Amino acid sequence: MLGEEVFGALWALTEVSLSGPSGQVSACADTGMRAISVQEWIQESVRAAREGGPERKEWRALAEGIAGAEGAPEELRALARVLRRILEGNFEPDLSGLPEEWAAWVREAVGG
Repeated sequence: MLGEEVFGALWALTEVSLSGPSGQVSACADTGMRAISVQEWIQESVRAAREGGPERKEWRALAEGIAGAEGAPEELRALARVLRRILEGNFEPDLSGLPEEWAAWVREAVGG
Protein backbone atom coordinates (compact mmCIF):
# COMPACT_ATOMS: atom_id res chain seq x y z
CA MET A 1 0.00 0.00 0.00
CA LEU A 2 1.31 3.42 -0.95
CA GLY A 3 -0.39 5.34 1.87
CA GLU A 4 0.52 9.01 1.73
CA GLU A 5 3.50 8.54 -0.58
CA VAL A 6 3.66 10.92 -3.46
CA PHE A 7 2.71 9.35 -6.76
CA GLY A 8 4.22 11.77 -9.24
CA ALA A 9 5.01 8.93 -11.61
CA LEU A 10 1.28 8.52 -12.18
CA TRP A 11 1.21 11.83 -14.02
CA ALA A 12 3.35 10.18 -16.69
CA LEU A 13 0.66 7.54 -17.29
CA THR A 14 -1.63 9.99 -19.04
CA GLU A 15 -1.25 13.14 -21.08
CA VAL A 16 -3.74 15.26 -19.17
CA SER A 17 -2.71 18.75 -18.17
CA LEU A 18 -4.52 20.41 -15.27
CA SER A 19 -4.69 24.08 -14.42
CA GLY A 20 -5.57 25.01 -10.88
CA PRO A 21 -5.15 27.72 -8.28
CA SER A 22 -1.72 26.36 -7.39
CA GLY A 23 -0.49 26.63 -10.96
CA GLN A 24 0.02 24.23 -13.81
CA VAL A 25 -0.05 20.53 -12.98
CA SER A 26 1.31 18.53 -15.84
CA ALA A 27 0.95 14.85 -16.60
CA CYS A 28 4.14 14.83 -18.62
CA ALA A 29 7.23 13.79 -16.67
CA ASP A 30 9.52 16.16 -18.54
CA THR A 31 7.52 19.38 -18.17
CA GLY A 32 8.03 20.31 -14.53
CA MET A 33 5.13 18.34 -13.14
CA ARG A 34 3.86 18.83 -9.59
CA ALA A 35 3.39 15.63 -7.64
CA ILE A 36 0.43 15.26 -5.31
CA SER A 37 -0.39 12.74 -2.62
CA VAL A 38 -3.19 10.22 -2.86
CA GLN A 39 -5.16 12.20 -0.30
CA GLU A 40 -4.74 15.43 -2.30
CA TRP A 41 -5.88 13.64 -5.46
CA ILE A 42 -9.04 12.54 -3.67
CA GLN A 43 -9.70 16.01 -2.22
CA GLU A 44 -9.09 17.83 -5.51
CA SER A 45 -11.26 15.40 -7.46
CA VAL A 46 -14.16 15.75 -5.04
CA ARG A 47 -13.78 19.55 -5.06
CA ALA A 48 -13.83 19.56 -8.87
CA ALA A 49 -16.86 17.28 -8.90
CA ARG A 50 -18.76 19.66 -6.65
CA GLU A 51 -17.71 22.84 -8.48
CA GLY A 52 -18.05 21.55 -12.04
CA GLY A 53 -16.54 23.57 -14.84
CA PRO A 54 -13.58 22.62 -17.02
CA GLU A 55 -11.52 21.33 -14.08
CA ARG A 56 -14.05 18.58 -13.49
CA LYS A 57 -13.59 17.35 -17.04
CA GLU A 58 -9.79 17.44 -16.71
CA TRP A 59 -9.72 15.55 -13.39
CA ARG A 60 -12.12 12.99 -14.88
CA ALA A 61 -9.82 12.52 -17.86
CA LEU A 62 -6.91 11.99 -15.49
CA ALA A 63 -8.88 9.39 -13.51
CA GLU A 64 -9.84 7.62 -16.73
CA GLY A 65 -6.22 7.56 -17.85
CA ILE A 66 -4.99 6.06 -14.60
CA ALA A 67 -7.92 3.61 -14.36
CA GLY A 68 -6.96 2.26 -17.77
CA ALA A 69 -3.19 2.28 -17.28
CA GLU A 70 -2.15 -1.36 -17.15
CA GLY A 71 1.20 -0.44 -15.61
CA ALA A 72 -0.37 1.29 -12.61
CA PRO A 73 -0.80 -0.63 -9.34
CA GLU A 74 -4.29 -2.12 -8.99
CA GLU A 75 -5.07 -0.11 -5.85
CA LEU A 76 -4.44 3.13 -7.77
CA ARG A 77 -6.52 1.93 -10.70
CA ALA A 78 -9.33 1.12 -8.24
CA LEU A 79 -9.08 4.59 -6.71
CA ALA A 80 -9.15 6.15 -10.17
CA ARG A 81 -12.36 4.25 -10.95
CA VAL A 82 -13.92 5.54 -7.71
CA LEU A 83 -12.87 9.11 -8.45
CA ARG A 84 -14.18 8.83 -12.00
CA ARG A 85 -17.59 7.85 -10.59
CA ILE A 86 -17.52 10.80 -8.20
CA LEU A 87 -16.58 13.13 -11.04
CA GLU A 88 -19.58 11.74 -12.94
CA GLY A 89 -21.79 12.85 -10.04
CA ASN A 90 -22.02 9.65 -7.98
CA PHE A 91 -21.01 10.74 -4.49
CA GLU A 92 -21.70 7.28 -3.04
CA PRO A 93 -19.46 4.97 -5.09
CA ASP A 94 -18.53 1.44 -4.06
CA LEU A 95 -15.34 1.72 -1.99
CA SER A 96 -14.86 -2.00 -1.35
CA GLY A 97 -11.88 -2.24 -3.72
CA LEU A 98 -9.87 0.43 -1.88
CA PRO A 99 -7.45 0.12 1.01
CA GLU A 100 -9.34 1.15 4.18
CA GLU A 101 -7.25 4.29 4.66
CA TRP A 102 -8.09 5.51 1.17
CA ALA A 103 -11.76 4.61 1.56
CA ALA A 104 -11.80 6.70 4.76
CA TRP A 105 -10.28 9.64 2.88
CA VAL A 106 -12.94 9.35 0.19
CA ARG A 107 -15.74 9.20 2.77
CA GLU A 108 -14.29 12.25 4.53
CA ALA A 109 -13.94 14.21 1.28
CA VAL A 110 -17.51 13.56 0.16
CA GLY A 111 -18.78 14.30 3.64
CA GLY A 112 -20.10 10.89 4.50
